[in-house]
Amino acid sequence: MSKLFRKALEDQRVFYSRKLNSLGIYDQEVLSSMTLSELKKEYQHFYSSVPFMKLTHKKPV
Repeated sequence: MSKLFRKALEDQRVFYSRKLNSLGIYDQEVLSSMTLSELKKEYQHFYSSVPFMKLTHKKPV
């Protein structure tokens, strides 16, 4: 594996780990044992399906 590719994977791991850690659900030990695919899946679960984070368009009254 090239150094550039390895660095990109590590950067992704750090990004997803920090985001999930900021939620307070996972501790660093659990996050470090997860694969990159698992981190991405968990990130998508929490950041894509949380209703208060989605914009709702209301009609003006």
